[in-house]
Amino acid sequence: ILIPILWVLTFGLGFCVVYAPYFRAYQIAGEHFSKAENVIYGSMSEFTWALTVAWVLYACHNGFAGFINTFLSWKCWIPLSRLTFGAYLLHPLVIFYFFLVQENSFHFQNNIFLQYY
Repeated sequence: ILIPILWVLTFGLGFCVVYAPYFRAYQIAGEHFSKAENVIYGSMSEFTWALTVAWVLYACHNGFAGFINTFLSWKCWIPLSRLTFGAYLLHPLVIFYFFLVQENSFHFQNNIFLQYY
């Protein structure tokens, strides 16, 4: 009985972490988080997301995941995982090269770094 409860809890927490800001900002008359809600969400969301991912990994490893483990272990994901890992390893080199070959300096602006990243 514990395993289904943990799955429901994991799904609920993951759903809240991903969709709570959207529902708060767009579904409730355009209201955004208050300062206290921002602090709570900002401090707890990453930890909660890590717990949900940890439970999925633990459940898949120990045979509690069923069709989720079958889907995540599908052989079709292997080429995609190799491509994304290669891009993950290569993109810092591309960024460093891009900044090192620039002839002119530029003023720091968030949109420039977002565009270059």
